[in-house]
Amino acid sequence: LRSLANLIGDRMQDLASWESAITGRPLREMRAQMSRIPEWLEYFAGIAPGLEGETNRLRGGFFSSTSWQPYGVCALLTPWNHPV
Repeated sequence: LRSLANLIGDRMQDLASWESAITGRPLREMRAQMSRIPEWLEYFAGIAPGLEGETNRLRGGFFSSTSWQPYGVCALLTPWNHPV
């Protein structure tokens, strides 16, 4: 995620131009919206190493357990007007 954040940050102008051409949004607006993407990726990259399983007590003497397992590559369906 950190590598992707750096890559997007380094190529922000090109990506914003492409997104503007694809979506029809003004280039100024795309640059403003996309400027936060590297920050978000850095944030989630910082959280990922600390994810641990959790156990919660429920009513009736039950408990729930959460464990985190990577799925690998995932597909993402995005809205037509704001793909990034």
